[in-house]
This record gives sequence, structure tokens and C-alpha cells, in this order.
Amino acid sequence: MDQDAIITTRKRGVADEVAPDRREVTAQLERILRSSQFRNAPTLCSLLRFITERAFDSDGQNLNEYVIASEVFGRSADFDSSVDTIVRTQAYRLRSKLNEYYSGEGARDPVAIEIPKGHYVPMFQARALPRAQPGLVAPDQLQTKRAGWRHYLAAALITVICGVGFSLGLLVGGHRSGADPRNAPNEVDSFWLSFVGTDRQPVVAFTNSVFVATDSGDLLRFVDGPVSSRGAVVDAETARKSVANRNLLKQAGETYYEDDMTGVGEVAAAVALSRALGRIGAHPVFKRSRLISSSDLQNHNVIFLGSPSVNRILDDLPKKPGFLFNMEKARAALWGGTIVNPEPRAGESPVYSIERAPGTGVVSIDYALVSQLPGLSAGRKLLVLAGLTTTGTEAAAEFTTSPEGVRTMAERLQGKGWPAAFDYLLRVKLSQGIDVIRAECIAAR
Repeated sequence: MDQDAIITTRKRGVADEVAPDRREVTAQLERILRSSQFRNAPTLCSLLRFITERAFDSDGQNLNEYVIASEVFGRSADFDSSVDTIVRTQAYRLRSKLNEYYSGEGARDPVAIEIPKGHYVPMFQARALPRAQPGLVAPDQLQTKRAGWRHYLAAALITVICGVGFSLGLLVGGHRSGADPRNAPNEVDSFWLSFVGTDRQPVVAFTNSVFVATDSGDLLRFVDGPVSSRGAVVDAETARKSVANRNLLKQAGETYYEDDMTGVGEVAAAVALSRALGRIGAHPVFKRSRLISSSDLQNHNVIFLGSPSVNRILDDLPKKPGFLFNMEKARAALWGGTIVNPEPRAGESPVYSIERAPGTGVVSIDYALVSQLPGLSAGRKLLVLAGLTTTGTEAAAEFTTSPEGVRTMAERLQGKGWPAAFDYLLRVKLSQGIDVIRAECIAAR
């Protein structure tokens, strides 16, 4: 038994069984990190990689809440676990994700990585997989056969596939163009295939808020008014009417239009969408929201990232969603936006706004919408993924690209399929005001 196996066996408390060695565990770790469950969860990936590698590097010694908070989540030396629960919360999410992974995509993986409740040192265990039935050749044995057998098997497989394809073609009455969402390999692909339809180049419109920039590089919020190209001088009258803080404006001197900013949440959302759309063979085009044209809206399905406070084009959509953003206050005050529920049902609130942690004032709860609307031409759709803050936008994108989120959305429809228009209201729990811990659907239309 090599040293790695000895270390891991002790962790598992099994004296007479050889546990997977480091090479096998590392290979399993990479399988997990590449999976659909973890692909869009960078925080959980970082946590799992850290505790797995630390378990071997130091035999799990000193792998505690404080060390994880400091080295994974960047917490300072005065970290207090009684106040900041990020490690326990993320460990809980990681256990749930691992259970989901091994129940589906990783059901036949040779190594199990587990994190016992109340602990952070992972356990590694070899899994007993079903044995090959008599008369069948196991996959690893095929590699030892002669090349002639491989060619024979490949030819036979092609023949079978062609025969099955021909039979299915007869059953369904011939070839149908476009991908069928019902044949998608998982819930996430099914949802995005339904949205994309025949448009293999959907447009993703990310926010690009407009600011007034000074010579010293300071940015003043541009509330409203005519906008020119980046770097153009803002005339004094426009600046006076359009900048919220006029006292700062008086000290700024000459100012310029600046519109190359977008939120951290929108960036994370764009990455999640790129991966999800890429898996179904779509090639999204990413554009600043201010550059979206009528041609884009008529000829493509468009996904908007961000609320109307930064995506002003949303104010001009012909059909409003079931829940409405009220961002008038947000244009004057950073945290002033709300989501309005025009017809609240039992247990629902008429208005939702950000919530803060008592004492510190740190944003602890954000709200977000997932809203699909008909497009400007037949067969086209619009999808709005938007939070009251940039973190809510990130959560909305994660929700629609994760199996749990899409499953929740589908359950709300009670098996009716994806309609042309729908709205989901999400409550987003945050850590330190920026890290998404969990998003839950609290209302739907």
C-alpha cells in the first residue's frame, strides 16, 4: 500500500481496505469539476479542489473553518465564524452538489469523494461498479484487442446507428428540422434548446452603464439625458441636468462620456450563458445593450443581462413582464430599485427590495427576475435575466443554467412545457454582499 493510500484509509477509518491513491482521486476531482453540476459553480470548484489537495498535502491537518475562510474565500485575519457563515454555507452547498453529481452524471464513476457533515476533510472511497455480464467484453478489455476487432466493432456500431436512425425516421414520419427539446440529454439543454429554437446565433446584451468621467479618472453617475460616444465632451448644460451629484460636478472641470463599464455579476452571467449555449451548438453574439438594434430584435432571440436601470432598452419593450422593475429611485440612489408585484397572491409581497444584515448594513438579500417575452417578430423570443443589483443578475443566470434551477422552473409549469412568456421571481441570499449562496424561486407567473 502506498503512502497516499495509507493516508486516505486512515481518514476513512478502514484498516483493511486500500483506498484510492492520489492519482485516482485527482482524476476523479477533474471529472467532477468538468461536470454540468460544477461547471458553472466556480466557488464550489475552488473549495472542493482546495480541501482535496490539502487532504493529501498535509494529511488534512489544520483543515478547519478559519483556514478555508482565509485561503479559499479571502477572509481577513479577524474572521469570526459566528458572524460570517460562508464556510459552513458553502460546505453545505458542496455536499448537496456532490450528492446530485453521484446520483446522475457520476453514477458510474470509480471513486467517491465525500465530505462528512460537521467536517471539512474529504473521504475518498473506491466504488464497486456493476460487473460485465457473461459473454460481453468489458470496455477496458477492448483496448487490448487487435486493431482488426476495433474496425469490426466500429463498422458494426455504424450499421446499428444507421438502422436505428432509419427506423426512427419511419416512426416519426420523416426528418424534422431543428433540435427537439424533448430529446435533449438534460433539463438545462432542454430549456435552452426551447429558447434558441432555430436561431443558432442568439444575441446576449450585457449592460454598459453610462458615466461622466473627469480628467482625474473619477466616474459620476449619468442619470438621464442625451448620450454621445465614449470620450466625447459632455456639454455643461447636459452634465448639470444628468449628473446626480452636482457638487462633485462643480469640482470636476471638463467631463467626458464613459460607457465601457459593466457589473461583475453580468460578467459571470455571460460566462455561464456562453457555456450553456455552447453545449447545445449555439454560438451567441455578445453586444453592449446600447448597441442592440431593431434588426437584432427582429431576427434573433435576445437575452438581456441586467435591469432597466442599466438596460434602458427594456423600458421600450412592447409587452411588460408579470413582475415589474421600478428603477426610478435607483437612477438617483444606488440601492433604490424595487421589483413590483402588481397582483400579489397569498404569501407574496407587493414590493421587493434589497435587504441588509442588521448592524453592518451589508447587502444580504437581492431579488432577481427570469422573464421570457415574445420577440418583435414571429418565432423570436426575449429573455431578461436581471437583479436589483449585479449579483442578482449573476444568480438569475446561474439559476437558468443549473439543473436544480431549471428543474424548479419546470415544476412550476406542472408539465405544460415552456410557454412563450413566463416570469420567475428569485430571492437571492448573499455572503459579504457579493457572493451568491443560494437562489430560490418565491413566485412565478
